[in-house]
Amino acid sequence: MVPFNAHSTDARVGCMCGFRDHGIQHQIVVTIIKSRKGDVMLPCDRWGMDVPYGPSLGSQSIVQHAPIGRIADPAAWHVNASSTGGPPATSMQSHHVSFVELRNGSFAAIGRQHDINGTMPYALSTDGGYRWTAKQSSFTGIHGGQREVMIRLGSIDQPLMHCTFANSLQSYEGSSVYKTTWIPDSAGGEFSMRGVYCAVSFDDGASWETRRPITADLSAEGRNETGSDGAPFRMSFNSSEPAGYMAAAVSDDGIITLITSRNSYSFNLAWLKLKAPPPQSVAVATPASPATASLGQVVDYHCSDKLGCELLGECVSGTCQCRPGFTGPSCGEVDLAPADATTSGVVWPQAPSLHANQSFSWGFTVVKDEATSLYHAAVNVGRYKLE
Repeated sequence: MVPFNAHSTDARVGCMCGFRDHGIQHQIVVTIIKSRKGDVMLPCDRWGMDVPYGPSLGSQSIVQHAPIGRIADPAAWHVNASSTGGPPATSMQSHHVSFVELRNGSFAAIGRQHDINGTMPYALSTDGGYRWTAKQSSFTGIHGGQREVMIRLGSIDQPLMHCTFANSLQSYEGSSVYKTTWIPDSAGGEFSMRGVYCAVSFDDGASWETRRPITADLSAEGRNETGSDGAPFRMSFNSSEPAGYMAAAVSDDGIITLITSRNSYSFNLAWLKLKAPPPQSVAVATPASPATASLGQVVDYHCSDKLGCELLGECVSGTCQCRPGFTGPSCGEVDLAPADATTSGVVWPQAPSLHANQSFSWGFTVVKDEATSLYHAAVNVGRYKLE
């Protein structure tokens, strides 16, 4: 694995600059943030026990820091607050961590495994993201094949959103039995659920009472959908996608986009704040998706409103006019710059020291530097040979 820092002025790939290579021990996780102090902060999983610096606690994540003006300089990246002494950094107490800066200047992190009383560890740092202390959270633990995401929905005065998974009662890989996740409904009751849901905190992480399943079918009967690795799942009022590695972002006009390993969902804060309705007796109509032929070609798609454009564009006379950065009949595709034809679709730069016939990415997130209008992305790049 080789971490790269990519720069762009228009959300397309520009130059890629390699920075501090820690191999498999330091795989970048999904969230990348710019602190109000001006540092870029990357959470990194530490798979290996023999790491070149910092604590050695297996898969628990740790933060790498660099001033935003020096992120292309390998020497700028650091884990410990001081290179000349002082206490070493600690891990964030969980795996595949996402984290946010709080209004009081501290940082909060949450992630997978290393559960505390059957819940995801919720860790706090008061020294700029170097040393962390974890406590029990209100979110049930998640397992392999699942990755949550926590972001702030805009500027520092906006609420936090945490999207995660509600698991069923059976244990997984020897873990403790999962606790039931309850969702408040608009009729004054509540219901249990399984799968993806998002919670909102209006008090900077102190409580997460606003919760809503991420589902496009409000019926009790539900419908079949396809999820991570092509696995089928049932989508209904209380059942949603059961697995996947998630990432999320919010646009300047307030549209939240949540992606899993397979699907994408678009909504806004106003929708999240509405309590979920109790189950409908019959399936509720949902916006049409692009019809696809057996080979994946899009055929004769017509929208009727902006929902038919996945909230990523406007519907004009049955045709989606997509916002910049998105394309496709329903605006459901990322508008990427074309790759060099000589790479045969391999977008990451080849490296002679690595196997050249396969490439993959573990994660990719973006932060904008308002001072320069540059978008900075951090991504792990690796290759392996398939026999």
